Amino acid sequence: MAPGAWVNYSIEARTLRQARANRRNARMRAARLLGTHTAEEWAEILDRHNHACAICGIPASELIGGRLTKDHITAISLGGSDAATNLRPLCRECNTAAYQASQR
Repeated sequence: MAPGAWVNYSIEARTLRQARANRRNARMRAARLLGTHTAEEWAEILDRHNHACAICGIPASELIGGRLTKDHITAISLGGSDAATNLRPLCRECNTAAYQASQR
């Protein structure tokens, strides 16, 4: 690698990461214009699902870190909202599987 090439690569990589973050933030702002949820609504969703994953049923207490993720049923990237009606609690494994299925 030529002198200074690593610096250029590092700047390019940082620029790409920032551009990706900017696009994600823009999508989230658009989703929130369609609807948002409160902390209380998220707590109600967790209660409704007995603090367990909506797909596999594993309780949050059995997960590493003890937390479920917020899954947008209709993905933000596909025009979904951030409203409570578009959320469900998933364990990280089910959330990853749902994301990968939506990319096919």
